[in-house]
Amino acid sequence: MNTSTDLLVHRYALAYINTAGCILDKDIIKALNKLTLFCKEHRSSLYITRLVSVPVHVRMQALLRLVESFGLLNTLSGMIKLLTRDRRGILLGEIAQRIIYLCQKNSPYTTFKVTSALELSDDRQDQLVQFIERKTGTKARLQVTIDPSLIAGIRIQSEQLLWEYSIKKELRLLSRPITR
Repeated sequence: MNTSTDLLVHRYALAYINTAGCILDKDIIKALNKLTLFCKEHRSSLYITRLVSVPVHVRMQALLRLVESFGLLNTLSGMIKLLTRDRRGILLGEIAQRIIYLCQKNSPYTTFKVTSALELSDDRQDQLVQFIERKTGTKARLQVTIDPSLIAGIRIQSEQLLWEYSIKKELRLLSRPITR
């Protein structure tokens, strides 16, 4: 992302925080992360929001349906109207990501990126939060992604910590002596 785009994304995220506040619960953060991932993977489908030939109400309806599919209609409807008016709907994913970042930066919680080979149930996620809080002494918030290449394992990472227990890690360790 270039500097001017990064500045725009930052300003939109700050505008959202100034109007809606920084109260993001676990479900909203999870939905915003899913929206961010969707926007990265389907960036070309968001180009419709930049086309002058497409009526404003059609562009707005497309973005509103998108955020509604992630359960974020009430959370982001004002932002959608603003992005549609400015023909910048393509920035939606980056703005969602920046909103999470800015809100978590000022939060007493530490965000841990948890990568798992399989989908984690809510109970498993709660157990992980308790484990992390017990080991680190800080309040933990999880950002969960799935990576089947871990092969029956899990990876927990924050800005200062990394903990991994997976077959992929064991294979990496086994391959080191062979290559030396």
